[in-house]
Amino acid sequence: MPGLVLSTTLDRERRDIDVSSRIALLEPDATPLTVVTMRARKEAARTAEVVWFDDAMGARWTAINNVAGYLAGDTALVVDDETVFEVNDVIKVTRTNELLRVTAVTTATHTITVTRAFGTTAAAALIDNDWLLNIGNANKEASTTPNLRSGQPVKKTNFCQIFRTPFGVSGTQDAEKLKVGEPERERLSKKYAVQHRVDIESALLFGEPKETVGTDVIRSMGGVFYYVTSNVYDVGGLLTDRVLETNIAEMAFAKGSKRKLALCSALVLSAINRFAVGRLQTVPRQEVFGLKLQEYVTAHGTLLLAKSDLLVNGYGGHMVILDVVEADNIKLRPLRDSTLKKNVQAPGYDGYTDEYFSEVSSEIRLEKTHTIVKGATG
Repeated sequence: MPGLVLSTTLDRERRDIDVSSRIALLEPDATPLTVVTMRARKEAARTAEVVWFDDAMGARWTAINNVAGYLAGDTALVVDDETVFEVNDVIKVTRTNELLRVTAVTTATHTITVTRAFGTTAAAALIDNDWLLNIGNANKEASTTPNLRSGQPVKKTNFCQIFRTPFGVSGTQDAEKLKVGEPERERLSKKYAVQHRVDIESALLFGEPKETVGTDVIRSMGGVFYYVTSNVYDVGGLLTDRVLETNIAEMAFAKGSKRKLALCSALVLSAINRFAVGRLQTVPRQEVFGLKLQEYVTAHGTLLLAKSDLLVNGYGGHMVILDVVEADNIKLRPLRDSTLKKNVQAPGYDGYTDEYFSEVSSEIRLEKTHTIVKGATG
């Protein structure tokens, strides 16, 4: 049609360029978590506030909470978490093998009332911190429906943060012909694409969710260190193969996938490379979003090791294990995806100003599938 303006009609310099996937290809090892989320774990946000709901199976374990313990005939028992049980549940005392059957649950005092020696094992004295395992329920014949179990998903909230990374050149410089290297504007474009991604990765790891409402509206997104609170392991000294295998890997792979991304500080990565000589395998870049990773296999699952240059100084003894390789338990949630805005300089300015722009949040689901390791000293 005469006069119809097509997308191909507009000069490229007049349009914002979607660069999310493109900037992920530039030095991907500088920001491994953001590269994974940009290229494979991304879902558009609908509003500046991002909401999700986490749900999980009910707990099955708790413990006796009474310093004095209980005699073999005691039936009212205070426990750490009475919500693990309902009336008719059968409990195994793992130390003595005795079975108990719940006849009442009193939330106000964290007390369960039980029938002792419900199975064939005789009742025995209980001590503080004895482990109790819920092994299901036993109901009488022709019974009515037991108490309903209706735990609700937990609501989580985060906010979209606006990231802007401007750069520019003067008109004179842009007109100059360089003898060596690419044009300066193009060089800066590549450099600050990586810087923009580093900013996002920093917030994705260390940010806290906040919305300031007033004359100015400012939002920041929360990151891994804010949402992951259940699985935090303090090495408190040297990181050894025994600590990694027995303590860390057992915790990290208790829930979620059996192949996870492990962001390592330089110190932690060096320690693993020293004691794991001959056990580390290099993963082909094409397998994991173009990242240069090493694979460390434990009895509990496989860690894909990536160095994080952000884990320094106060985080120099850290490793962050994330269920993001085979599961989408961490997502990037862009309200406005990463773009390169060209020619944003003021009218009449003798030069060119470009900027990378993103308005994004993170969604860190099922925080018990992720683990933070800290306190390694060598």
